[in-house]
Amino acid sequence: MKILIIVRLYTGLIDSIVSREWHPKGVPAFYKLIEKLSKKNIPVDVLLLSKRRSESEQIEKIETFRFKGLNVDFHVIPFKSKRFCFSSRLNYLRNNIGQFLFCRRLIKANNYNLVYCDQANVVLGAFCAWFTKMKVFLRLLGVGSNLSYMKRNKKITSIRSLSFL
Repeated sequence: MKILIIVRLYTGLIDSIVSREWHPKGVPAFYKLIEKLSKKNIPVDVLLLSKRRSESEQIEKIETFRFKGLNVDFHVIPFKSKRFCFSSRLNYLRNNIGQFLFCRRLIKANNYNLVYCDQANVVLGAFCAWFTKMKVFLRLLGVGSNLSYMKRNKKITSIRSLSFL
């Protein structure tokens, strides 16, 4: 079994990425999952995607590396802000397209059995499920507050089936 983990670049990981020493902070569920998979020698690739410029101020380019003691390949994609983009929405869209293309190349180069993604990357997870037929595990944090918002929003009707949560 080979696993692809697609998550947001958590701020608790930035110091570890910059120093190349595994000392994560603030995301115990995530880093314990990584450590346990590594300990069991399950092949894992972690794709850390920056969604805002502030998350990747210390990371200048796409990087692929391993931390000492972990049998996991990390791929970090920073948020790149182009000066010719006059709109922050265009910049955000441009970054999402670039991240999608990188993810697609990674999937084509590897034979993953499972994709694990967080709510910031739900669209990438959906593409993986629809176009590659891989199993996708979606981790939702704060689903209670999101669910109540979606119930109130008249434009979202398909969420009614999730009301049993």
